Amino acid sequence: MAVRVLDQREIQRMGGRRAKYPAAAVVDMLLRPLKPTCVLETTYGEGRFYLVFRPPYLIGADIVRREWKVRPDEFYEMPVWALYHALREGRASLGRRPEVVVCDPPWGSWQRRLHYWRARAYGSPRLILEYSLKVAELVGARFLLLHWGEEPPAPAGWRLERVVEFRPFTRYLNAGETRTFFALYSLSKRSEGL
Repeated sequence: MAVRVLDQREIQRMGGRRAKYPAAAVVDMLLRPLKPTCVLETTYGEGRFYLVFRPPYLIGADIVRREWKVRPDEFYEMPVWALYHALREGRASLGRRPEVVVCDPPWGSWQRRLHYWRARAYGSPRLILEYSLKVAELVGARFLLLHWGEEPPAPAGWRLERVVEFRPFTRYLNAGETRTFFALYSLSKRSEGL
């Protein structure tokens, strides 16, 4: 699988919202060609990923409701593993079937992780990914978009379609070899769905 390396300076040359929110520009590059009518993000946060491209229907889940940059159409205030069990047991149902599930586990910021600790729902990035994959299979999503802090994993039953290695840049901070990966997977074995 070829990895596209994208330097933040390339995005800044595009201008507008893309320059201000480079991660949203990368998400736009990966989501827009899929033309999804519904997207579910299991780690919604403020919804910054959708500042460049907002799908027609957006479902968010997270452990705490934050001040949103982009308001979702539906929101579930629970961690991804609680969402999985609620959907599986019929205690929750989504308004629409998502074609894409987005997972952006907290990697570097301990303060973001404190929200999980306070909610007694602390989880590692791998646990969050594991349950995001389970949710995607359960709801019958065709794709999973993962924002990951290291080389993306190869989960069983999922085919890696595209990888973008994003390298942030700032002239005022020597951040070293900072990079993150955006990986788009397709479900190679079709599950029943809800």
